[in-house]
Amino acid sequence: MTNYKSALQSLTIWGGLAAVVAALVQIIWGVAVSPADQVSLGQHAAEIASGVGGILAIIGRIRATAKIGGGRG
Repeated sequence: MTNYKSALQSLTIWGGLAAVVAALVQIIWGVAVSPADQVSLGQHAAEIASGVGGILAIIGRIRATAKIGGGRG
């Protein structure tokens, strides 16, 4: 593998976090979370994080005080 991505773009990371959250929910509140719900939770969390990232990028560009450029020219 030569391509890299942020950990937040990894469905494996989000799936792992969903499993941890599901375990905590079971331990703390005694509510069972099915494996299918864990997969769905991980996918939705990744989608939400992606949307938030896009919004933050747009806000950052609007608030920026310098032009985007490569520094040459």
